[in-house]
Amino acid sequence: MTSLPPPPSSILIIGTGVFGLSLAHSLSLSPRYTNTQITLLDRTPFPFPYSSSCDTSRIVRADYASAFYSALATRALTVWRGHAPSHPLHGIGADGRYSQTGLVLTDDGPTTSSYVTASYANVAGPGVTWLPDAPAVAAAVAAPGFGARGYVNTSSGWADAEAALRFVRAALPSRVTFAVGEATRLVPGGVELADGTTLHADVVVVAAGAWSLSLLPELRGRAQPTAHPLGYYKMPDAVKEETARRPVVFNTTRGVVVIPQADGVLKVTLHTRGRPEDVPVVGIDAPAGEVAVMKRVVTAMAAGVAGVAGVEGEWRGSRTCWYMDTPTGDFVVDWVPGRRGVFVATGGSGHAFKFLPVLGEVVRGVFEGKDGGGEAGEVVREARELWRWRDVVEGEGGKTMMGDGSRGDAGLGTGEEAKREGEGETVKAKAKL
Repeated sequence: MTSLPPPPSSILIIGTGVFGLSLAHSLSLSPRYTNTQITLLDRTPFPFPYSSSCDTSRIVRADYASAFYSALATRALTVWRGHAPSHPLHGIGADGRYSQTGLVLTDDGPTTSSYVTASYANVAGPGVTWLPDAPAVAAAVAAPGFGARGYVNTSSGWADAEAALRFVRAALPSRVTFAVGEATRLVPGGVELADGTTLHADVVVVAAGAWSLSLLPELRGRAQPTAHPLGYYKMPDAVKEETARRPVVFNTTRGVVVIPQADGVLKVTLHTRGRPEDVPVVGIDAPAGEVAVMKRVVTAMAAGVAGVAGVEGEWRGSRTCWYMDTPTGDFVVDWVPGRRGVFVATGGSGHAFKFLPVLGEVVRGVFEGKDGGGEAGEVVREARELWRWRDVVEGEGGKTMMGDGSRGDAGLGTGEEAKREGEGETVKAKAKL
């Protein structure tokens, strides 16, 4: 293997979400970068509140149709569970940051998807139970209408995403610095900010999530910002503990996801192909059509959890979460062709967060072009192939961003119908809940 070139004297990472933060952490642990100035830049003081990595909960699962992502998530889960005491991020799942409540992964039948059966094949073993029909799914979920088949994996769960990011932030050495500013365009040897100033660095890493396209227009056709709804429904205090014990539910046919949180809130999202936009708009509610679907979902779930039809909780509202989607659901982690000293780490496609404890070391391996030996080296080699800078996929906006097969449609197609609903047109959502 050829030796690595001398390390850069400075690295500027744009974005403090899962990619940027985990890479900064991994770089800071390497003696190679002891004398390298590492700076993280984002639009607000840490944490950036509109990052898709920054929320009350994110699913942590090894339940993937892809053997690579299933294996990588299994490694991450070992750290989340506290079973890797020598790992630099040991303790990330402690103090309520990770809850292993299980996952019920379903679809609406064999003609709708192969994702569930392929995922089951990757995780089958102790704690995993196949659910052959709708009654079995309803019993596992404690509510009807969440799928025609699937399985329960008691080894999966969810994480308090913001709290986990703060844990990693606290683990960074003081020589890793944070800067606040809106990056507007890349310039040779740095980035220009909205206030007209320029930050200089030998290497610039674009890890800005859904804002990456505005800095790297050549990502078009390789990655696309898409808007996805989140909703929050507070269960009655009398069933708070029962709510917290319930498993996460994920129906891949309709893209319906419900995470029963420890605070008694049912968080619901529609994991669909989303609404493509080139520039994310923050601080907005979900369109009315999507909110209507989410309310039906949590109403059905609430009645099942409480054991009483018509149980009344409180709808706490909705917001829009911005994914950076790719055509295959694979990340984009590579040196950018034609841009000297520019590396990109983005394209989380709504599923990158769970890898937080181990993602940085893999991204660093790609960054360095260094495989190493053993299992870790093989992971980097596979990642380099899956996450490489690919050819453009021609097509209209998010319609080419098909993902990994886990996206449903919630009766809202690509999201354009829901968008029109927000503009005053009528939507008849096909979702069964």
